[in-house]
Amino acid sequence: MTSSGSGDSPDTSGPDIPASTGSGNRSRRRRRRQVHRRAAPPSPQTVERYNRSGQSGQSGQDTAETAGPAGADHSADHSADVGTTDTSAAPSARQTPPRQAKGQRRNLPRTFHGTLPSVEEAPFVELRLAVSGIHPTTSRMVAFAATLHTADGDRAVFTGNRPACAGDPADDTGTYTGLTGVVQQINPGEDPGPWHLHGYTEADLGQAPGFATVAPLLHELLDGRTLICHGRAHTWGFVLQEFRRAQRAANRNAPRGGNRGRRRAPRRPRKIAVPVPARIIDTRASAHRQSVPVPDVRLRSISAYYATSHDLVLPADALPDIGPTASLERADIPADTLLLADTRLLFPLYREQERLADEGLGILAAVDPGILTADKFGLQRSTVRVEATTSPRPYGNPGVPVSGDGSDGDGSTDRGLVQGMEFVVSPDVAEDPDVLISAGMRAGLAYSEKLNRTSSLVVCNRNQPLRGKAMHGHRKNIPLFTDAEFLAALDDVAAGAPPGDEPDPRPATPRIPAPQKSRGRSGGSNRSDGSGRGNRGGRGSGSGGNRNRRRQGAGKSGTAGKSAKAGTSGPTGTSGGGNATGGDDAGNRNSSRRSGGRRRRRSGGSRRPRQNRSDNQKKG
Repeated sequence: MTSSGSGDSPDTSGPDIPASTGSGNRSRRRRRRQVHRRAAPPSPQTVERYNRSGQSGQSGQDTAETAGPAGADHSADHSADVGTTDTSAAPSARQTPPRQAKGQRRNLPRTFHGTLPSVEEAPFVELRLAVSGIHPTTSRMVAFAATLHTADGDRAVFTGNRPACAGDPADDTGTYTGLTGVVQQINPGEDPGPWHLHGYTEADLGQAPGFATVAPLLHELLDGRTLICHGRAHTWGFVLQEFRRAQRAANRNAPRGGNRGRRRAPRRPRKIAVPVPARIIDTRASAHRQSVPVPDVRLRSISAYYATSHDLVLPADALPDIGPTASLERADIPADTLLLADTRLLFPLYREQERLADEGLGILAAVDPGILTADKFGLQRSTVRVEATTSPRPYGNPGVPVSGDGSDGDGSTDRGLVQGMEFVVSPDVAEDPDVLISAGMRAGLAYSEKLNRTSSLVVCNRNQPLRGKAMHGHRKNIPLFTDAEFLAALDDVAAGAPPGDEPDPRPATPRIPAPQKSRGRSGGSNRSDGSGRGNRGGRGSGSGGNRNRRRQGAGKSGTAGKSAKAGTSGPTGTSGGGNATGGDDAGNRNSSRRSGGRRRRRSGGSRRPRQNRSDNQKKG
């Protein structure tokens, strides 16, 4: 049956139904959705380069229009040769964007590749991370920025295939020369975290490479150099955790059991090299050791203090006028530019802290990465600190220190320490925390990383009103000791009592019992009286009830159950076997009926009514 006429065919000329642009044989199957590979909008760097290329192209056109007659004749001859028409005089509602100049690519590469200086040429590297959370074990790295410096303090210059930020020049081949920093975005493969934390959205990171792809770049930047960061436990913890994740992923993707019959050696998983810096310098810990009176320990706040108090000169491209707090001016800066600007603050701050340490004003927090280990959150802390939190406690906690009977010459009252007291060390101390922790552990005290109401004292040199362990200890009426007072009090520590003599002041946290699994294979009830009925094919409570009834029947028969094995008669004069099996017959009757019904249903037969079966038994 055929149909003719234009009225039967659908009208595709309307505005609601777009016209088909593909071939008729194109498959209508939907494309598979790619997870975490969303199309990202052009970055601000790309837009700015596009605008610059448009301005350069427009200036080239203006130059050609203002050229002499010879140039005009040549342009006209060229247009006539290629068969083009002049459309400049025709009105156009839509302005066509100018074409980019040669050597300027619109789509920048997502992975940085370049020629980095060697360790001898640039022994210092400054690293700044953008992460999705606060703990390395539960969060991911989404971007990092790095800069290199020579031994004289000058910036190392290198080349690469993409700019570090907007404004870096490129040559005709698309290679960027004169780079002084690297900014690399990383696709975490999961939720990148809150946007206000680092400035990157899911669209920005959707087309970025994974960490396994950029791991060689980060290894070349860090291995063998002196790493300068703001927060050693946080920064180095995230770096090592990402390398471990990448190695575990490579081990899972390695082929297993392939080519067994050909006797070929199995392919080993790809080895991802982990960088080992020469040493790690923490500018935030150095500010604590030098007793910086700043309540905000963020990088820009610490840098502003050194610039004001010690005449530290900050570079202009580090954006020193941008503060650490949120502002409209800070929000207008692209995330890559702000991350690289923060990185450029690290080396001048390190040089100023080193100068003050040489003058005797505090110490510089520099450690060997070999003495660091990860705690339960993935933060890289010293081995002394991590082992102190898990060491056994041979003494019970007597509580907070009490005032002594004697007084010093200056009228101050001593506070006696007792073995087993729990102490907490705040970051706001001038002494190295490892020295304080080691001294307290040798004296018989117990160290805790977390402050709670069972803590006996807090070691700190400054009490901040709105942050820190000292503030929480003061609110909980826990005594505060300076580092000097704590070391002096360790000279006279009273003997403690074993944990068994006194009750532990820290009660055990009640443990929520795990849900109990049913013994039956199916969801049948587990009642002890045997009234529950399990589903088909499962060991429900019916058989369990029969077993209980069998036990009860055997127990009620008294000595009949014992004489059943020998076949002797019980006290009632009947055979013990009959009494013993009476409970079994009563208990097995229901189970035999159910099992018989299941066998009949499996074989396709129908179950006869119970009344008919009893009639047949009476006739027999």
